[in-house]
Amino acid sequence: MPNKNDFKDYRDPQINEMETKTNRRPRKRHDYETAIFGMEKSFFNSEVAFVN
Repeated sequence: MPNKNDFKDYRDPQINEMETKTNRRPRKRHDYETAIFGMEKSFFNSEVAFVN
């Protein structure tokens, strides 16, 4: 998808597909892991305590 693209030309399923492809792309800033993997790793980390 080119930069500065108008999303009104796309339907929701197409946008969801682009979003999924973007989130599954490995990132250098995450040591070449995907954004989804990094999020899962932080959410399901047993060393992190959540406080209410």
